[in-house]
Amino acid sequence: EGARVGEDGSLVVEWVGGGANRYESEWIDEQVAELSGKRIALAPMMGCEFPHSKTLWDNKTLTVLPTAKYDEVMHSEVKCYQWLRQIDEYGFSLLEDCPSTYETFDVEEVAKKAANYSRNSIFGGVWSFESGYAHADTAYTDKALPAHVDSCYCYDPPGLQMLHCIDYEATGGLSTLVDGFNVLKRLREDHPEHFATLQTHVIPYSYHDPVQGIHLHNCTPAIVSSYHGNLKQIRYNDCDRDPLPLDAPPALYAAWDALTRCIKHPSSTIRFQLLPGTTLIFDNWRLLHGRTLFKGKRRLVGCYMNMEDFRSRLAVCKRAANEQLRRAGTKVAQEEDLRLSSFAV
Repeated sequence: EGARVGEDGSLVVEWVGGGANRYESEWIDEQVAELSGKRIALAPMMGCEFPHSKTLWDNKTLTVLPTAKYDEVMHSEVKCYQWLRQIDEYGFSLLEDCPSTYETFDVEEVAKKAANYSRNSIFGGVWSFESGYAHADTAYTDKALPAHVDSCYCYDPPGLQMLHCIDYEATGGLSTLVDGFNVLKRLREDHPEHFATLQTHVIPYSYHDPVQGIHLHNCTPAIVSSYHGNLKQIRYNDCDRDPLPLDAPPALYAAWDALTRCIKHPSSTIRFQLLPGTTLIFDNWRLLHGRTLFKGKRRLVGCYMNMEDFRSRLAVCKRAANEQLRRAGTKVAQEEDLRLSSFAV
């Protein structure tokens, strides 16, 4: 019958025989971008279920860390959306000037801003850890942690992780991050045969704590694809990996070794000190994290969050930010200004 632009900028299609459908302008933009191949930087390697571009990085290209201010994020939908977009685009963001004590920092409130609520796990919903071996996990020690993805032994690993520093009276203990998607991009370019092997062969992982009565086990490819055949997750954790089965092909050993060398390449890792009052939130499906050896007291609190809830918050917060900007008479385009601070790597 006809089509028109609605007052809110949406496309309204009116059908012969009555009835109409309304399509939001953001949805139309995403569909056009997907069809043009510009939506995802690594298309078709990265899943089209992720509607925003990803900026892949290593320590040569990421010269400043994406950061946001706690008070701004907690009290402004525009600032909160910019923060969520940093996490979506870069895989992480540092939330600065947070309450620094255990009593004043509310993990659940920050989790609510990022993904509606925290996710429960074998470590609890909200957890606190320092060296002391409270769990059968190397995170609860003062040892160096190599780059890894958490919970590969789970069928559905947590999408996001929050780490907030409460106490730091130590030497060492630098936080480390690796962009797993950038590593996989390099692996696919240099060794496509290894990339294909890691997509089609499974790696066994387990978590065993006889004291707590826990034994989790999962076999999963190191490279997890969506039903479109696009990249969705990297699952790599040498600390939780079981021995490969006896019938594992030599190609799997070669592929795992190639992936490990890419992850451990000197250019892959960024390092920074997570100090009291700073919160790190990162994409556990994309980034590998770790820390260097430390001596002294280092206490963190945090939680896991689901990826689907993060994506829900991203969509809802975008609409709220648009409305806040509209009421203020500001161009909505300014919401995409992901300003990075001068927090040098």
